[in-house]
Amino acid sequence: ETIAEVNEMRTESEVKIARFSYGTREKPLIDSLPLSLKQKSKIIVEENTLTLEQGDLDIQGLKFRMVGALTVVDEKPSFVDFTVNSENLDLEQILSLLPRGLLKETESAEIKGNGRIGAAIKGDVGEGKRPEISVEASLSDGKIQYPKLPKAISDVSFKAKLVSSGSASKLEVTDFSAKF
Repeated sequence: ETIAEVNEMRTESEVKIARFSYGTREKPLIDSLPLSLKQKSKIIVEENTLTLEQGDLDIQGLKFRMVGALTVVDEKPSFVDFTVNSENLDLEQILSLLPRGLLKETESAEIKGNGRIGAAIKGDVGEGKRPEISVEASLSDGKIQYPKLPKAISDVSFKAKLVSSGSASKLEVTDFSAKF
């Protein structure tokens, strides 16, 4: 009798959702967004790891690249190391993802700019353990023009980093500038 041992399994998949929504029917936070995901991953049985070698996420034309790994011990996640990075993003597109009504004050404003977003989740996970989460965002060439104001706020740029680990979070905004 021969028993084959498998140490590595690979997967590739593509998922397309024509209308992704999240929240309640009466008050969706995200409503009817086109979403697609292509991914390549591998499972190494001997090491108890699931590795996302390549993940391409597209949310309404906003593109993100994902990579990372998850280690499993005793059938429970124990360690995660995962990153998500965007390509150049249009600020108007980013704001279109937010729930309607969240930014009521800006609905009549002309808003432009180029942004980038990156996030990392790394550390131990499980009961009583939380990995460190860091999110970095930047904006360049930003402009906000309200109809009732005579002049736009222009050349808006900044870099920001949010780090959350355990019970503490820290937000740091650097290199902020704008012309009024």
